[in-house]
Amino acid sequence: MKIIENLTGTGDKTLTNKDIASDFMMNLDDFIVSLSTATCQTMNPQLRQVFDAQLISAINNQHNLSDMMVKKSWYPAFDDASQQLKNSYVDSKRIMES
Repeated sequence: MKIIENLTGTGDKTLTNKDIASDFMMNLDDFIVSLSTATCQTMNPQLRQVFDAQLISAINNQHNLSDMMVKKSWYPAFDDASQQLKNSYVDSKRIMES
């Protein structure tokens, strides 16, 4: 049951700033995809302008967040594939053991 507690956040595990930033990054990814789709499918020019402005803002926020995460070594953008796999393994092990 410890695994379920960790995944659902009902255990004693606290979120780190890295966890929050990673979650926010994933949410931004989904938001950008949704705004892109809405922009392409909208026929109203005024609404399309609103979606365009929101899309540009979301992309800028994602760039800023990813730059911050790289600087803090929270996002290993420049690691080779084997190092990224090793980091994922270590993170998974930490979650399973806590």
